[in-house]
Amino acid sequence: MLAHWRPPEGLEADAQAANRLTTATCQALAGLMHAHMAHNRLHGAPELVERMDSFLSPQWAEERLRAVQVRKERQRDILEALQALARKRRERTP
Repeated sequence: MLAHWRPPEGLEADAQAANRLTTATCQALAGLMHAHMAHNRLHGAPELVERMDSFLSPQWAEERLRAVQVRKERQRDILEALQALARKRRERTP
């Protein structure tokens, strides 16, 4: 058990409330552990590649990239690289 709450002496714990508290604590901890794992697993690189793959689908890439607003000058390099990658993928897609 990840968490165990004991009521003060003289007070009877409601079993249902204690079970709910334990369940909620375990669910919150599981969520935090999942987020931590995703962040620390190569700093989210695998998830980033999956997102880029979806974003650059040949069917939608051109439209999506046109909609991107460059907010910082350094982001222009990233946008240009994504545009080049989208062109390359479009050429390879039958």
